[in-house]
This record gives sequence, structure tokens and C-alpha cells, in this order.
Amino acid sequence: MEVNGTSHQESPKPTVTFAFDTTVTYLGEAAYEVILRLQVEGHWSSGPCYLCEVHQAGFFLIRGFQGRALDVVLEVNSPFQLFPYAANAANTSIRRAGFTPELPERVDFGVFFQRRRLPRLEVPPRVPRV
Repeated sequence: MEVNGTSHQESPKPTVTFAFDTTVTYLGEAAYEVILRLQVEGHWSSGPCYLCEVHQAGFFLIRGFQGRALDVVLEVNSPFQLFPYAANAANTSIRRAGFTPELPERVDFGVFFQRRRLPRLEVPPRVPRV
């Protein structure tokens, strides 16, 4: 494979990693904007070969939820609705760059929501005996 005029003897399929995060903005009157940021990176053993970042936003009117239930709708259900569009945009860009996209069709945002919400255990420092 030739990149920038130099020959690459790398595997044609790079190792792919992806990450995401969400931003929620209250707009008033039960309206929320949820932005899903999806970042996909391809790496060869010698270094990165591509980076694709997509921001997919949605406008949601949410009524009848409060507290933790509202958090779940905003941080699990809303990104779940946005992910197929963000993944399609990323896959299209990656394919146009000449690589094979390898994003999953679905992501379980509930798992990540639970991990963020788990209380962190604080371990008190040990006091030496005198």
C-alpha cells in the first residue's frame, strides 16, 4: 500500500477503536438537545492511519419523566436513537477514505450509563500505629 508516496507493508485492515460521549442541553419547555460525539480511530502497528469524528445532534421533547428516569431517557434512549445516523456518517467517511468500516450496528448505552452512575468507593488512608 502506498501512502504519501511511501510504500507501506502494513496489514490492509487496521485495528479499529471507537469512543463516544454525549452532551445534553436543556432548552426549556421540556425540550432537550442531545449531541452524540462518536470518534473512530484506525491504527496500523506503525501508527494511526485515520481518525473520524462525527457529532450527531437530536432535538427531543420529553414529558412525564423526572429524576433518574429522565436521566435514562436522555443518556441511554436518546443516544440509542442517534447512534445509527452517526455510525452511518462515520462508516461512509471511512469507506470513502479507502478503509473498511468496522463499527457495531448497535451500542448498549445502558451499560455505560450504569458505569458512570456507580458510586466510587473511597478507601480511607491507612493511619500508621504509634
